[in-house]
Amino acid sequence: MCFTFGSGTSQTARLDLSGSDNVCFSIEDVVDCQSNYNFATARRTYTVTVFQLFPQPAAEIFNLRLTIQ
Repeated sequence: MCFTFGSGTSQTARLDLSGSDNVCFSIEDVVDCQSNYNFATARRTYTVTVFQLFPQPAAEIFNLRLTIQ
């Protein structure tokens, strides 16, 4: 699954992924395969990809929380 969000310069974005031990997220040009991550943003649009670490017959259920301050 892919999600996008926009931000301004020097904001702080925090992403928290919960609900499954078999999923993680990557943010293009920022970080790879994390469940929690904070970073200082630039004025741009970010793409967050959530994926399963190990293939399963069914999709994993998860919660992804994004906070921007």
